[in-house]
Amino acid sequence: MAFDMAADFEGTNVATASLWLGPQRTERSAIAAVERGDKYKSVMANAEIPEFNGRIILTLLNDAELDQISGQTLITAELAEKYGITDQDGHNRPRCTTLRV
Repeated sequence: MAFDMAADFEGTNVATASLWLGPQRTERSAIAAVERGDKYKSVMANAEIPEFNGRIILTLLNDAELDQISGQTLITAELAEKYGITDQDGHNRPRCTTLRV
């Protein structure tokens, strides 16, 4: 979809991207971590706060070369590494976390 949208908006100064987020630290995931700590403890240890993804979006918005990545699917943890973005705890998020339920 991001690729097709980029084609549709080509020449309009509009960039599109699809962001592939890691596990999210939300109220709901916090409840799951308490109720199923055996399954979710390691996932929650690496979970992203919503503000982390906001920092990614703001950085992309201000990137002078945003048009070069328009239409792509981007992994937020890799973008954080590229741009030096950290979560509230000062850590970069891991590239991939596997959840086995």
